[in-house]
Amino acid sequence: MSFGTTPKRWAALKAIVLADWTLSEGNWSNDQVAREHRFVSEKVERKRAAGKLGGRPEPLDYSLSISLSALGGTVA
Repeated sequence: MSFGTTPKRWAALKAIVLADWTLSEGNWSNDQVAREHRFVSEKVERKRAAGKLGGRPEPLDYSLSISLSALGGTVA
């Protein structure tokens, strides 16, 4: 069983496969792939920043007042 493409089949497909790709300075690029990569990268950064904010304890003053009131103390 062969999973590759024969030279004859590649000759027929090459123009279709490479239609959206450009070769510049030795690198292949595709505008749609680049747009999707930017979109996903920005989304990851937004989620990473949001994740850093989540699950944090309340500021010390607030948690101290709760702890003291639970023990029957008062905050000065």
